[in-house]
Amino acid sequence: MNKLIKHIFLFIIMLVFFFYAYSINSFIGIYLGYASLIVYCMVFIGENVLAPSTWLIAFYGAYTLPYPIFIIYVGQVDDYAFQMMFAKLLGLAGIVLGLVLVPSKGERSFILKADVSDKYLTLLINALFILLIIGLTGAAEVGHTSKREFLDAQKGGVVALLGLFLPYTYVFGMRLLRNSQYNERIFLKIDLIYMLPFIIAFLLIGERDILFRVLLIVFFIYFTFLKKITPTYFYLIIVCFVFILPLTQEAKALLVNSNSLSFDIDIGKVLFCEFSAASRNLHFIIKNHHEILYGESFIWDLKRVFSIFFDDSFSTGYWFNEVYRKEAGYLGTSGWGFSLLAQGVLNFGLFGAFSIYFLITVNAQLFYNNAYRSEMWLITYMIYISAVIYCQRADLANYINQAIKIPIMIGLVVITFFYIYRFLTQPFTKRDNLV
Repeated sequence: MNKLIKHIFLFIIMLVFFFYAYSINSFIGIYLGYASLIVYCMVFIGENVLAPSTWLIAFYGAYTLPYPIFIIYVGQVDDYAFQMMFAKLLGLAGIVLGLVLVPSKGERSFILKADVSDKYLTLLINALFILLIIGLTGAAEVGHTSKREFLDAQKGGVVALLGLFLPYTYVFGMRLLRNSQYNERIFLKIDLIYMLPFIIAFLLIGERDILFRVLLIVFFIYFTFLKKITPTYFYLIIVCFVFILPLTQEAKALLVNSNSLSFDIDIGKVLFCEFSAASRNLHFIIKNHHEILYGESFIWDLKRVFSIFFDDSFSTGYWFNEVYRKEAGYLGTSGWGFSLLAQGVLNFGLFGAFSIYFLITVNAQLFYNNAYRSEMWLITYMIYISAVIYCQRADLANYINQAIKIPIMIGLVVITFFYIYRFLTQPFTKRDNLV
């Protein structure tokens, strides 16, 4: 109890410091107070690497901390930046309340419950591997020099090719999970070749998200079942990742890009990177005083998720990049993504920043508490983690599609085809027992 009182007292002190800095109009003071709260939550709330209390808070910090340093660095702090920081604080409060109201079951021992046979899993991953290698070989013959050129030249083909990576990632994760139950050497030796399509896609067409998502799954499996690490080491790895990620921009589509590989260390580029996009978009929404939509953009996204039933569906991210930015005079040729935090503010003001992360956290906790039921539950949860991390710079449609809808659909397809496979490969004398 004494330890709990100390933690509460320390938390209150940092909170008071944040509001004091806010009252005296000190942006640096606000940032230091907010950063201290993030670090406090990571140190005293984090459990194990798979728990939302660890990865969700860590990546929320990764997405909210670099951009304020950037605007301080370039001297672009304005009055709206203060509101942006307050929205981030409320988002963090939503995460903390979600963790408190839906407590996790903690780390448990995992007993592998195979949902499909080893033979079927091997057949499936090899078939998908061959299809991807054929597709990537065809992509190499397009003659593109960047991801944008490839997308423009192969719109239908790229959708099919990239779509194959979704079930391949799922099946690859299942295989990794099984091999992690043996030993580290088998884990690394057997599955190294199956990483090849992800690496080729990165070097050939510049598809970086797919590579990093599967690396996250490898990371979570390895450091959960083979080399357990404390949350502290996990946070240090995330910090390194934030600084290294901008450097990988130079290696995108390296196999077809005529530019030589060079890593110029520019503090501005490091701070204004993928992890800054969500905060920039939040700042942009607040600065341009868009009227509160009261949930309208959530309806857009739900229609987008179920677009098969709606002809006029579009996502909030599409609206932001193709409509709102142009109306505000920011044309450009590339998309900015969006931000779940910005979408919360756009729909319900500052309360929306709190509520959207509260709901995400509750969903993550419920998912985590059921993750150890079987191998497919666990892999679906890990794909969910990678999608939530990415979707913090996207919108609700992306969150529902990539974190919930697609992983569940893939899991259902995998298990359905397994039962068909088992029925077809069983001797006729045993089929009567399967139906």
